[in-house]
Amino acid sequence: MKLFKDKPIELHCYTTRADVYNYAPIKQGAETSRPWFKAIPTNKKSRAITGEHITAKTCPAIVNDLKTGIILPLWSDVRIQVAPICPVKDHWWKYQYADGLSKAANHTFNQLGMGEIDKEATILQLISPWKFRCSHDIPFMYTGDQLELIKHGKLEIVQGVIDFRYQASAPVNILVRKKETEIDVVLPYLTPLLKLIPLTEKKIKVVNHLVSEKEYYNLAKLNTKVSFNSSYYKCKAALGKNGSFKFKAEE
Repeated sequence: MKLFKDKPIELHCYTTRADVYNYAPIKQGAETSRPWFKAIPTNKKSRAITGEHITAKTCPAIVNDLKTGIILPLWSDVRIQVAPICPVKDHWWKYQYADGLSKAANHTFNQLGMGEIDKEATILQLISPWKFRCSHDIPFMYTGDQLELIKHGKLEIVQGVIDFRYQASAPVNILVRKKETEIDVVLPYLTPLLKLIPLTEKKIKVVNHLVSEKEYYNLAKLNTKVSFNSSYYKCKAALGKNGSFKFKAEE
């Protein structure tokens, strides 16, 4: 029997934007609204099929997938346009947010040593208005909410494993597979975009914060460029196992 309870694991989510904080907060997957899934009947009779045809609503794998993880929702409508498949280096892409503020960038497959794939796909990075800090050194599986993205064509989230103890960013990297014609898609506000799955059995509490530009800027320096290479690992070594990083000024 434990005399003292373990400290709760908290994922602190920081933004400087009041609109994002109020209208698109970070939530647990189980708290995320999914009208399309709610509208699916539990099961239905079908004359074409003998017996009862069970819908996805009774599939534990899908139900658990939708409940699992912490969701970063899209904070604004965004229109994405990507050039068609092209053998020459005409790999243009465009974006436009409804909020008129947010930014995007892109990665090429040259960064993966696969430059020849650029003619068939591109990676568009939506710059998230959030920074994160976890109270414990917990790895998070960084993935997409594919059942949401599949409704919008050939879009996937580039996966990875990250921590929020030694770095604070969670950009949304969308892999767009090109077609013979230009891709032109609008992702709507509150689309469950990014899913962060903590690789621990312990419960994690999500805490959203509205902070000043200065605090946000300081937190972004958690993983700063201290070197021409391997900055993440050098900063991690400097912080040590405790991972203590001060980013709030003295009152």
